[in-house]
Amino acid sequence: IFVLIPLSSCDSAGADGESQASSDSKAESNGTSATVSENISDPYSINNSEDERITTKNDKKAFNDGRISFEYPANWKFTEQKVEDGSTVYFSEPELGEDCQLSIYITASELYVRDNTEEEYTTSLSEDYTDVSIKEFTKGKIDGCDGTKVTASYKSNGTEFIRIIYDNVIEGVRLYNFDIVYPEAESETYEKIFDDIIASVKLISKD
Repeated sequence: IFVLIPLSSCDSAGADGESQASSDSKAESNGTSATVSENISDPYSINNSEDERITTKNDKKAFNDGRISFEYPANWKFTEQKVEDGSTVYFSEPELGEDCQLSIYITASELYVRDNTEEEYTTSLSEDYTDVSIKEFTKGKIDGCDGTKVTASYKSNGTEFIRIIYDNVIEGVRLYNFDIVYPEAESETYEKIFDDIIASVKLISKD
């Protein structure tokens, strides 16, 4: 299952009239659009309030919703969007917003079908972006769980971006897709930040 996660829960246009979110508005899952529904809940979610899920310690915040936990910069913004068959949480740098963020889509592992090929990732990204190039296509791990890691570069509205996807990471009854994006010109700053976030991830088993 490859879900090209919308880069923002809010589809706001940028100065040129089109943001990355608007070009990413089609969340793809095996060719089927993920339909947003305010009334659909992830059956495996823990119904905590934001205050209970997020704690602050020094220069970091910790997120823990009973399905996943990790640390991220204390000044970053958190949003959440319910979609068909699951939910997506977004953690974004306050100045760059959707152009520099981590998105995590969580659904049921029973929905896993197969891993996509490198060509399929290229085709999917090319539907919304230009100059798409797959830099890395390999196996990756999140908290010891295997998945497909894809690192790509592309242009959106004239800006070059790096996109890192950890796809089909399965732990127990849950399937996780991690989607990272940041401007290529800011790689020196944000590559380590996202590496530290991923290194802190703990996938929580459902009893």
